[in-house]
Amino acid sequence: MDSIMALLHRAYDFVHAGFADVKSQVMALVIALLAAILMSSWGRWLFVTLGAAVVHVVIGAVMPLAQGGKFAMPDVMAGTFWSMFLGLYVGYLILIAIFFFLKHNVFKMGGGSSH
Repeated sequence: MDSIMALLHRAYDFVHAGFADVKSQVMALVIALLAAILMSSWGRWLFVTLGAAVVHVVIGAVMPLAQGGKFAMPDVMAGTFWSMFLGLYVGYLILIAIFFFLKHNVFKMGGGSSH
């Protein structure tokens, strides 16, 4: 039982860290907002989130060029990259879900017809 609780605690910490990382960056908030606006249905949620995480990594690699530096290609063969990417993905899953929920239920923006 202790090992299950330890595993659940580690999973919670991972999800919490991924969400905290995404919600604390202005760039990530803009990416998530645009992704939620462009998302047409909940069925596209996982794919749109994957795209948002990829866009985040690409912008992070290209950003040094805008500041006069070199292209910062991430080491995609390293386990730390995939751990970071999975954390971003989980963070974007939560944030895009919140924005998409607000879009459809609070602001009533969507493709549905009104009667």
